[in-house]
Amino acid sequence: MAPDHDSGSPTNQLAIFSIVTELKQKYDRLKSLRYSLEYEVVYFTSRHRLRGVGVQRQPEHTHRKPAP
Repeated sequence: MAPDHDSGSPTNQLAIFSIVTELKQKYDRLKSLRYSLEYEVVYFTSRHRLRGVGVQRQPEHTHRKPAP
């Protein structure tokens, strides 16, 4: 192995560490954005749902006859 490919050198370890740290920060940011987006969707649909629609749809699913 050539010495310039040595991942054990302090410079390479520092570079790898900073890349991993940056990726983790971006991942955590995406995760928090996803959770806030899911919250917004749930909040929006719960506020703006037409109450009768859900009630009307349930019986046709629960009482549907099996296909022949």
